[in-house]
Amino acid sequence: MNYLTTKETANKLNITVGTLRNWVSAKKIPYKKANGKLLFDQDELEVWLANRDSLPKFSNIYANFDAAFTILKSISNLPHNAIDVEKNYIDFSLINKSNISQYDKNLIELAANFYKPDIYRFDFLNKLYCLNKKDQTIVINVLEQRLKNLQELNK
Repeated sequence: MNYLTTKETANKLNITVGTLRNWVSAKKIPYKKANGKLLFDQDELEVWLANRDSLPKFSNIYANFDAAFTILKSISNLPHNAIDVEKNYIDFSLINKSNISQYDKNLIELAANFYKPDIYRFDFLNKLYCLNKKDQTIVINVLEQRLKNLQELNK
């Protein structure tokens, strides 16, 4: 048996490690846990990939949820019931009622913009400019992943 790490598996699937972890949480991909680490049996993964029906589709709902969730994970004091990974749902009204700093509000507004761009419209670049380098990198990585997903959809 040949096992792949989380990073190797994400690269193989052309997704982010965060998206892979979301799939693991939602039990959408076969995996094993050993010494607290996620491992993916390469043979099981090949079978899973061959059955394309079980592969989550890169619909806008998935891509938007994953993008927003990746950004929101960097905020420590979010209400625990505001995000439902299984249903790909984020309750921004609940998040906005919580006690959050202006800095975190910028992150939340960026996440909301990814999640429902038709509803949440903010000055994206202004919000991005207000973030520190680490959080800017997270948002930029999410943008890069979204572009990859869109390119896959258009192939």
